[in-house]
Amino acid sequence: MMVYHMASRKQPKSRRQRDALVPIKSDRLRAAMDLSDWTVTRLAKRLGKRENPQTVHYLAQGDEVKRCRASRRAALAQLLDVTEDWLAGGDYGVPLPAVLPLLKELEGSPRVMLAVGRLFEQCYRAVERDLGKEPKRPDSEIGWNATYDVHWFMIGTLAQFLTPSRWQVALGLVAALETSVIAAPRAGPIPEMTKWLGPLTPVDWTRPVGSAALDPESEAVVLALLQAWTHILRPWLEGVSGLNYERFRALAAILNPGVNVMLPQSWHHRPRVEDLPPAERTSPYAMVDWPLKHLPEKKAPGNRPHRTRR
Repeated sequence: MMVYHMASRKQPKSRRQRDALVPIKSDRLRAAMDLSDWTVTRLAKRLGKRENPQTVHYLAQGDEVKRCRASRRAALAQLLDVTEDWLAGGDYGVPLPAVLPLLKELEGSPRVMLAVGRLFEQCYRAVERDLGKEPKRPDSEIGWNATYDVHWFMIGTLAQFLTPSRWQVALGLVAALETSVIAAPRAGPIPEMTKWLGPLTPVDWTRPVGSAALDPESEAVVLALLQAWTHILRPWLEGVSGLNYERFRALAAILNPGVNVMLPQSWHHRPRVEDLPPAERTSPYAMVDWPLKHLPEKKAPGNRPHRTRR
C-alpha cells in the first residue's frame, strides 16, 4: 500500500499580518507636525484616501508611546522629514561639551531638539561646503585636524546663541554663575566623531526618559531664537553668500569671553606662517588662526633704535 504525503502549503499572510504594529511616540509626532505647520486634516489627506483623521489625532495626543501600522509610521516619517527611529523613541547622541549651554532646553522639549538638529545639520553642510574650497590642512600626530576645531566651535557657538540666559548674562541682566566653567577644547578625536560630524539627522535629538519638560514660555523663546538665527544665516546656509567667520567668532566672544583665551587644539600643531599663511576672514580656518593676530611683532633687523653716546 502506497501512502502519498501531500506537502502542506503555507497560507499567504494577509495585508494586516504583513503590516505589523510598531511603536510611535506621540510627543515627537506632535513636535514634528508643529514645526512644519501640519494640521491633522492636511496630514491625513496626504497619507491617503483611506486614512482617518481621527487616527492621526489619536496618535498625536499625549506623551506616551502608542502603536500604529508600520506603513503608516513610514509614511509619517517621510512626510514630516524625520526618521522612523526618532518617531519610535530612539536614543540620541549629543556632541558634548559643545551643546552644554543648551542641554536643558534640548532635554526638555522634542520641538527644540528637532529644530536644533535641523539647524545644526544645515550649518554642518555649509561649513563643509566652505572647507571644500580650501586646501585641507594636515593632521597632527594624534590624528586631530583643524576642521574638527571649526565644527566644534560652530556648534558650541550656535548653542550659546540659542540660549536666552547667555544673552542675559552678556547684557548684565542677570549675574553669571560662579560655578560656570569654560569648556576646554578636545585633546584628540573622540570615538563618535564621525557620528555627529556627519550630517546630523533628527534621530540624534530627543528628550531622555525622566527629564523635566521645558515650560511653554521658555520653549517659545528658544524656538523664536532658532527661527531668528535660521533666518539670519539663510543666505549663507543656502550658498547665496559667504560667512565672515572672523566676525562670527567676535560675536561669540561677547557671549563667552573664554573664546579669546581658549586656544584651538590644532594651533599646537599648526605649520609655520611662512608655510601656511593666515586664513582669510571668510574662510572657516579664520576661527582657528585667530591667535596669529595676538602674537608680538618681530622687530626687523636694522630698525633698532640707536643709542647716543655721551
